Amino acid sequence: MEQTSVQFKPSEWAESPAVQLMTKLLSEQEALVTEDLGTFLVAHYILITGVDSVSAIKAYFKRTPGMEDLVDDLLNQLEKVDLVSVDGDKVNVKQRFFDIGGNVENLRRFLPRIFKLSAERVLSDAANGVHQSKKEAVRFFAVPDDKETAAEAQALYVEYKAKMLNLITKAEKQGRKAEGVRVIGVFNCAMNPEDFQ
Repeated sequence: MEQTSVQFKPSEWAESPAVQLMTKLLSEQEALVTEDLGTFLVAHYILITGVDSVSAIKAYFKRTPGMEDLVDDLLNQLEKVDLVSVDGDKVNVKQRFFDIGGNVENLRRFLPRIFKLSAERVLSDAANGVHQSKKEAVRFFAVPDDKETAAEAQALYVEYKAKMLNLITKAEKQGRKAEGVRVIGVFNCAMNPEDFQ
């Protein structure tokens, strides 16, 4: 049976429930959750896993020296920028999913490091033979940079993005509790000789 690919227009996925679920962060919120890689992990663990106990959050990070100490400070900062409220041991997350893709300077500081760290994690797990059991993968494709191929590649990216946003919506609606944070990234760009200096 022949599979058909659904083509999404930007206006279609912009109106999807997942995009509406993922509101844009204020600049101080965005800067906080992308401040550094440790802050990113702790903030996202607090915001997206569904774990709502300060002691449980601390217990998760206790196995890594220095990470547990970030929890109290980060909870205070997340409370100040109105992403969470804390009442004793209970954490109330005001917004689980959000879009951090708006500020180029934040992304320039943050994205290369998270992509490098993610690739190293997958390759390390692959070397140890556990990447498949952990449902991890890393892959890149090189295609010719002509207008037709570029347009088709972008259409595939938009379709993939819509599917990922739908997964986020599904996880939110089902109130799934997570064991940790999973990062899924993709890039699509033309390579220029000057990039390799």
